[in-house]
Amino acid sequence: MEYDKIILESNLPVLKLDLKYPQEEIYAELSALKKKTVSQIGNDEWKGCTLRGLAADKPRPYYEYGFENEKDVPYKWTEFAKLCPLTINFIKQYFPDNELYRIKLNILKPGGKIHLHTDSITSGLGISDKSSDKETTYIALGIFWPKDVIFNIGDVRIPFKSGDSYLIDFSLPHEVYNPTNYDRYYLVITGNFHKNYKWRKIVEDSFEKNRNINLPIKEAF
Repeated sequence: MEYDKIILESNLPVLKLDLKYPQEEIYAELSALKKKTVSQIGNDEWKGCTLRGLAADKPRPYYEYGFENEKDVPYKWTEFAKLCPLTINFIKQYFPDNELYRIKLNILKPGGKIHLHTDSITSGLGISDKSSDKETTYIALGIFWPKDVIFNIGDVRIPFKSGDSYLIDFSLPHEVYNPTNYDRYYLVITGNFHKNYKWRKIVEDSFEKNRNINLPIKEAF
């Protein structure tokens, strides 16, 4: 199946990506940012910061800072990016600056919950058009994912493990719970990648390899 049809017509709740990255080294860099993160939408268990954004302490979507679309936002590498050279080198292997928008670290603390919600009106992999432009792709990386952390989406659970990456259909109701004693680290890379040959091939190859993976049934919190 071609890239555009995979994104918009595959009807998958998630697609596991064949995207390899140095998980332990990136985790070491990002964990050093823990004390620099800020609470998000009043949830003290859900912290965030940006490696690329309006500012390191502004992890939220562009409209919360007065902008009307992604293309108008003066995104830049923040001072936190300088503390994470291996992370930035990995990202730049695949995406040039002119394709990138916000790069955001999310930390969900022990006992933390992100309650059931949707982020997109449009059904499709990696689309989050309630919080971004429809053309923007959201790539989700489980940098450090304790075994028992639950990510329910629709009627299934994403079997996230540390080092995994996924495209997610954010139009489906989803929720996250961290019942462990460890922080969950989740990196979101966003941008307009649809003309990027490397990215298109990753998606197409991942679809051929992973489209028939059986997903476990969702778990109650």
